[in-house]
Amino acid sequence: MNFKPLKDALDTCTNPLFFFDDDTDGLCSFLLCRQYCGTGKGIVLKARPTLDNYYHKQVQEYQPDKIFVLDAHTIDDSFFEGLSTPVVWVDHHDIQNKPVAVYVNPKLQQPDALMSTSEIVYRAIGGELWIAMIGIIGDWTFPKDLIEEFRKEYPELLPPTITSAPQALFDSPFSWMIRCYQFNLKGRSKEYSKSVELLSTVRKPNELTRDNPSLKHIFKQYDKYNTAYQELLKDALKVVGQDPLIVFVYSGQQSFTGELANELLYKFPDKIIVVARNKNGEYKCSFRSSPNRSMYNILQKALQGIEGRGGGHDQACGGSIAQEDWEQFLQQLREQVQTTKNKQEK
Repeated sequence: MNFKPLKDALDTCTNPLFFFDDDTDGLCSFLLCRQYCGTGKGIVLKARPTLDNYYHKQVQEYQPDKIFVLDAHTIDDSFFEGLSTPVVWVDHHDIQNKPVAVYVNPKLQQPDALMSTSEIVYRAIGGELWIAMIGIIGDWTFPKDLIEEFRKEYPELLPPTITSAPQALFDSPFSWMIRCYQFNLKGRSKEYSKSVELLSTVRKPNELTRDNPSLKHIFKQYDKYNTAYQELLKDALKVVGQDPLIVFVYSGQQSFTGELANELLYKFPDKIIVVARNKNGEYKCSFRSSPNRSMYNILQKALQGIEGRGGGHDQACGGSIAQEDWEQFLQQLREQVQTTKNKQEK
């Protein structure tokens, strides 16, 4: 695959502005680019997850010569209105037609490509492989050649017994590092912005230690959100039974729906996972399924007649359901799960 257009774009910019998704894949894509360029401002797509004209104020304030959009599943048309700065979009989601100067997406050349944005960036410009691997594994991908290269460089982080992305993510010596980066994207804007700046200075795994005085903030954030996460995980495990669905609902300021759904799927790969956070009259959800079922198709059918929305990948989706339609949605979801099960058994 040809990733040279990304390298060329980075090589010819002097004041880049990076917008990136608020997960490890987006974060590590940015860190690789920032360390390669030696300059650049990074903005997490968190206040509003879709890049639209809300973010024009950051463009006007920073006055970049190029804008890089990393791991964003879409860019709203309003973002391009009145924008003269060239946009470079690096992504791995479904192909979209947008007025960007450079569009780097492996699906353009291979429609069924399964590649994280961190992998795309690393293959384009190189850099610290361990940083790329946080994003790659965090996105549930496990490219054989890079995994073997990583094992040789850091055998203590990924021993040979670890043979899949979920296992590396939840049950390896590398797991806590991935979670540390993910949980440092939580909290208020000042908190996660400070974390991003500090993480951009870390070049080797042995620098990521509690003994490093410059990273006190990183471990404070990690401890705070890891404690909250572990409590929620304990509660989620209590609802697991014979039901083919695991439905866990909670309330709270912080969203852990994606992280919880991923770990529950790892622990219970034969289940359909639904993790929902009740907030402001609607349920913010993460849905997961094993590869033998299409969570995306199940979700789309379950949403018929429901006040809600949802989408994403084949086995991993997100969505929002109106509170008044929640029970009806769950009923329709169960019906669709049963229908797919019956088809598999025939």
